Amino acid sequence: HAQRRTVVERIIELKKRGFRILNSPGALRAMIDNSWRCHNNILINIQPDGTINSGCYVEQHAEVRCRDCGFTPVIEASRALDLMPGAMVAGWRTFLSGGRPGGALDGSVSATTVRQSILF
Repeated sequence: HAQRRTVVERIIELKKRGFRILNSPGALRAMIDNSWRCHNNILINIQPDGTINSGCYVEQHAEVRCRDCGFTPVIEASRALDLMPGAMVAGWRTFLSGGRPGGALDGSVSATTVRQSILF
């Protein structure tokens, strides 16, 4: 987990310097030590063959090792369900404003926004 810590700390630093990192600082910190509760029941996965499954993606493909999970969209969504303000704000900005403060509230995301913003 030392490598994860190094990478995530760097991402946090880039966010502080103004890079458009969409993850909330709290979720990034929780990713360092996996101090978040997973709500895998919110996941819907579409397999390459078109099969639709719900729950943990890894569970259907490999041995589940939650301590090694780094699926950041689930971290944000799970923390939002736990009513963590930072994750709720990150969700608002990402999904409702297209990832840019003051953007369209119709949920649209432009190709420019996708290129300029990063969700790890």
